[in-house]
Amino acid sequence: MNKMVVAMVLIMSGAALFAGCIDDGDDGEDVIITFNGKEYLVDDIFDDFTSVKVTASNDVEYEGVPLDELLEDAGVSDLSAKTYKITASDDFTKEVTYLDIEEGILVEEEVMTAFPDLPGRYRVKNVVSIEPIDGDTLTVNGRLYTWMQPFDIFDEAVITVNETTAYTGVKLSDLINGTSLADPQNHNYTVIADDGFQKEVTWDDMMRGILVDDEDQWTFFPHLEKKYNVKNVVEISVV
Repeated sequence: MNKMVVAMVLIMSGAALFAGCIDDGDDGEDVIITFNGKEYLVDDIFDDFTSVKVTASNDVEYEGVPLDELLEDAGVSDLSAKTYKITASDDFTKEVTYLDIEEGILVEEEVMTAFPDLPGRYRVKNVVSIEPIDGDTLTVNGRLYTWMQPFDIFDEAVITVNETTAYTGVKLSDLINGTSLADPQNHNYTVIADDGFQKEVTWDDMMRGILVDDEDQWTFFPHLEKKYNVKNVVEISVV
């Protein structure tokens, strides 16, 4: 009787393992990504849409389906009206602009996004959704960013005010240099808030000031009056 029980257990275990292998394959075929609230099977995406190639910031060439085609197919009629939130299966998220969407692709391997002009942390793996949102943006010399992108792209800068106060952000001069402006020292710059308030500063000010990511989303110039600390910045233009 004991031998019979053992044999039955072995048979059932083997069947379970075999079933597990089959289930894994089925799960892969049934992976779903949501674009603009519309669900797509991953396998269908790469069967039904034409792939293109892009070279990402790590100089690796990736092939995949254009993100703008997927979102347009999902009913987004005006890509420029929104920013876009990419969500992975582990709830990791990144926000990108419509310009990024127009250049980005979805890669079949690891179901990953790839963008030619964004750093590695924007190669989001195991994507489960890409949705249009009303996210905060920042325009620098005509270049559009989501609010958080400068803090992902440029090196961190810290300005210490005193023993108890320090501000962390990115250098405003780095933001301008990132737009490839010729002779930045020969220009002035206007920092503009979402309510229209603005202040004009020099290149020297830009080299000494930083953009701070906190609830005020502001500029800090340690050597200037407080009125130059513009809150809720939406644009930095070149004069």
